[in-house]
Amino acid sequence: MKFVRYSFAPIAFLLMAAAPNGQSIAHNGNNNGAMSCASCHGPTFGGNPALQAPPLAGLPVSTIETALNNFASNPSSNPMMHQVASALAPDERQAVAVYLSGLKAN
Repeated sequence: MKFVRYSFAPIAFLLMAAAPNGQSIAHNGNNNGAMSCASCHGPTFGGNPALQAPPLAGLPVSTIETALNNFASNPSSNPMMHQVASALAPDERQAVAVYLSGLKAN
């Protein structure tokens, strides 16, 4: 009996390449209409009182992800955040939430 050896490295590489980069999205936006989080929440995501943009750095993943999902599904809650959140795919929202939660709160 002959055994065939398969390498799953190319598949793993493709899966990793397809995963959204939360850091990149938070700092640069995506190519689907979401501007960067830093545009309003500041370069360190510590918030911007003048824009009523709260701090995001260090918040729990679930808090950020739930807020983004709520903004995406409710256009009347905050029109600017609705535009941003609805331009993010669910996996992009999760990636951004994971990135922001890992930052030190300011």
